Amino acid sequence: MRTLFLLLSFMLSLVLIAQPAQNEYRWGMAYLRSEQYTEAVKSLTKAAEKGNPAAAVQLGMLYHQGRGVEQNDERAVEYYGRAAQKGDAKGQYLLANMMQMGIGTPKDPAAAAFYYAKAARQGNVEAQRELAEMLYRGNGVQRDRKEAARWYAELAARPDSNALFMLGGMYEYGDGVKKDSLRSTAYYQQAARLGHSQAMLTLGYHYAATRSDSAEYWYQKAADLQLPEAQYNLARLYATGTGTAQDWQKAATWFERAAQQGKPEAQYNIGILYLRGQGVTADATKAYHYLRLAAQSSSPVAAAARALLH
Repeated sequence: MRTLFLLLSFMLSLVLIAQPAQNEYRWGMAYLRSEQYTEAVKSLTKAAEKGNPAAAVQLGMLYHQGRGVEQNDERAVEYYGRAAQKGDAKGQYLLANMMQMGIGTPKDPAAAAFYYAKAARQGNVEAQRELAEMLYRGNGVQRDRKEAARWYAELAARPDSNALFMLGGMYEYGDGVKKDSLRSTAYYQQAARLGHSQAMLTLGYHYAATRSDSAEYWYQKAADLQLPEAQYNLARLYATGTGTAQDWQKAATWFERAAQQGKPEAQYNIGILYLRGQGVTADATKAYHYLRLAAQSSSPVAAAARALLH
């Protein structure tokens, strides 16, 4: 009976300690929402000192941003660390991020991966993204494409466009997973429908290889998102009539857009078209401008551009 009484007394004391901390945290967040940063820091500090991990996270962010206090990344790391030690997923993610970049603490990719993993297992999406990338690249951890694929799959289920794109590539080449072209295409398509421009471009490549009219559709989608590689490849479809009707005016339009974004091959091609007056009104000045840009590049077309200029 005495043991039960002591246990209940201890539990009650924990509740009494936690309640003021929670109140201070609520006041701190109210001050934060009204942009009264100095007052927010005071309340959040009290809550953090009483062991509130959410308050420690917010306080760490304020020190990192220099709001309500003098900017101090070392203190930010300290508070993120307090939250992380109490199992707070956001604190673990933010601590890992500082360790990964070496901000407020020496750069330590291995420790960053450790805390990303802790946060990831609690469902922190940002941590899952970072951990998957580290496992895929072998940054701070031993490269493990199979484990990376597992995390990408978890992210893809949300859905996450970049995770879907990565899985598309992994299934295309059998990288950490069993090679499966159908699953690869399905992942690319899901990523593309979520607006992932590289997935759109990749689908364009695949369909162009089979001379499918779907290549034009996906290149167009990526080109509209200002991806120069897609603009250039769309121009090539129109120039050659691959999977679509040949159209030199459209070819010239997309070559020029890609050229304006610094694509040397597009600069060379639009230069030729201005020189010939093909798809555009002949213009020697514009032809010279684009050929000169191509000639100054390190692209294989540079030599051909220089030969035309001389």
